[in-house]
Amino acid sequence: MDIRQLKYFITIAEKGGFTRASELLGIAQPSLGFQIKKLEDELNVQLLIRTTKGAQPTIAGEQFLHRAKKIMTDVDGLKRDISNLSQEPHGTVALGMTPSLSDRLLLQIIGECTERYPLIKLSVTEEMSQNLIDLLEVGQIGLALAYNVRVMPAKGIAVDHLADEDIDLLVHPDNSNDDVGDIDFCAVAKFPLILPRKPHRLRYLAERAAAQCSVELNVVYEMQSLPTILRLVEHGLGATLIAGGRANPLVTDGKLISRRVVNPSLRHDVSIIQLEARPMSRAEECVAAVIRHKVGAEYGVL
Repeated sequence: MDIRQLKYFITIAEKGGFTRASELLGIAQPSLGFQIKKLEDELNVQLLIRTTKGAQPTIAGEQFLHRAKKIMTDVDGLKRDISNLSQEPHGTVALGMTPSLSDRLLLQIIGECTERYPLIKLSVTEEMSQNLIDLLEVGQIGLALAYNVRVMPAKGIAVDHLADEDIDLLVHPDNSNDDVGDIDFCAVAKFPLILPRKPHRLRYLAERAAAQCSVELNVVYEMQSLPTILRLVEHGLGATLIAGGRANPLVTDGKLISRRVVNPSLRHDVSIIQLEARPMSRAEECVAAVIRHKVGAEYGVL
């Protein structure tokens, strides 16, 4: 039995099967299955019930899951405590960011971290907020800068709210009818929209506003990649909703038009998130402090 097998088992048990665990861990399903079978043979007990719909822990598996999670927490704590004995913060910080926040802040964060903490190495993953939560849960990242976690809170996730940001409608100039001012949400719903699919948090906000206005969204394409969404909008294939649209380079270059959504207005909350059960290492605390400073400067909340 080793730490790697414990991590694999925890991920499979919490995500309900090998498929999702394989995606999150970046490990082929046959390899995962081999490691779990090896673990079960060593313990001489079945830990998982495998079905066509996934995998669920047996009674023994539930007990093993509880103990395994405690062991992993202790191991993480040991690594953190020993690392903190160093006089100068050091080590790798696995940071997650949404693509739009990365576009605006990543270079600033890297620049200040490099200047102030040269022994800290950043390993950055760009994903949508829900995926960042999943990566936190399986230990692939240690902290993340994400949107709207307060709107749809996840169990076991600690949220440090930093700022709020308006969500704007981005549209090609040819489809704007020369309108550049604020736009009511009921008018937004009539545009052919290109949005992330559920359960993306921006989609949740849009669906909630549509229900409030008793209208239906006209979603013509569902895309998870922000660069892909922006390319489609740039080619006039639809409009989209995006945080901080007025600061987007495509808007400042005149390729797209940004209009603030009102009645109701839509707002993202910008937060640092981490696992409640896993305190940050000293290096992570330093990076989090840099993020707070840069977000505060960007959104005028210092």
